Amino acid sequence: MMSVLEYAEDVNKTVNQILKLCKELNIEATGEEDELDEDAITELDNVIAMQEEDDEFESEDELIEKENEKIENIVNNSKPKKQNQNSKPKVSKKDLARKKKEMYKSKEKLISNGPVQNTNVVTYKDGMTIGDLAKELGVQPNELIKKLFMLGILATVNNKVDFDNAELLVSEYGKELKRETIVDETKFEEFEITDNEEDLVKRPPVVTIMGHVARKTAEYDTDLYAPMTRSFVMSVAQEVVKQAYMEKGRVDAYRPDRINYLTDDQFGYVAGVGGIMMRDKPAACFYLGTFYAESLILAETGNSIGAIQIAGTAEPSQIPFFVAACDYTLIGEELFAASAYLSKNPREVGSLKGQDMVKVVIIAAIILGTLLETIAATDYGQKIGFGTAATTFMEFLK
Repeated sequence: MMSVLEYAEDVNKTVNQILKLCKELNIEATGEEDELDEDAITELDNVIAMQEEDDEFESEDELIEKENEKIENIVNNSKPKKQNQNSKPKVSKKDLARKKKEMYKSKEKLISNGPVQNTNVVTYKDGMTIGDLAKELGVQPNELIKKLFMLGILATVNNKVDFDNAELLVSEYGKELKRETIVDETKFEEFEITDNEEDLVKRPPVVTIMGHVARKTAEYDTDLYAPMTRSFVMSVAQEVVKQAYMEKGRVDAYRPDRINYLTDDQFGYVAGVGGIMMRDKPAACFYLGTFYAESLILAETGNSIGAIQIAGTAEPSQIPFFVAACDYTLIGEELFAASAYLSKNPREVGSLKGQDMVKVVIIAAIILGTLLETIAATDYGQKIGFGTAATTFMEFLK
């Protein structure tokens, strides 16, 4: 886009000439500061090019007419005039050019075979400021600042605007706001990545379960909120959720601002999460990880809004509160078992099975030792000398 003044200087015309052409072609431009879009510039270029051709035709026609006059004078002086009734009117190049120009004016705009840009759609980019949004809408930033002020938001031209507020502003101009879609054309199938066993780090169970939940929210186009109480955990959670959305092909639906950091303070975090729950009324709440006194407050808040609640913790002192207020509770090692089941990681599943087998062996040995000790305490056991064997086995277990 360029102003009328810039375009006039570019084509060596005066501003009045350009404004006159704009009026003839029904282009909205009344002053030298008005902006001309690409379609208007293309239409003006074609008309100016035709005018230059007309000027060339006119100069040629004048020369031709002068030569014709000389010839006619010579002929008229040499022979008497004869009226030819069958003669046809002559059509000059000037008339042809004028007709061609009129045909062009009545024509619709040419449609290229390239992608057509929808002027009713505004693209939202991450980190977009109010000034950027005003430029996309073609309005002054002050207009948007006033509208935000009416919504109770104080902002300046360089302040960033989030997607929700930007969508409200754009809708007032009868347009639609869409997020920018970035297509990565890298052919990952041509790359082969080999991980070393010693470099692999075991993923915490809470992260694995979050990834599974994120895949489900991406699949069913549902919002996911994940407020964090540790800033360094927030970065990990954002990457896990982003990867889950990429796996489901819904990168455009990923909202990094929904996975945010609240505070390290215990009850400050509870107050922030409780406010989110009361305002947005989530359908389901997950409480996974280490909790202390805040467990009952969170569980009761979720219960009051009617959300389905799933909790999981290895803290024995907090398990009763979750059991009382939540719909489902993963007790102790069940949290790790759920993580291994959802991840389908052979190492995690194998580790879990190995631990279970060891537990079975220990329980069986305890039961067997108890039976042997009981038998050895009876008269029959003393009679057959069973007590010595039972005592030796129990010492082995100890």
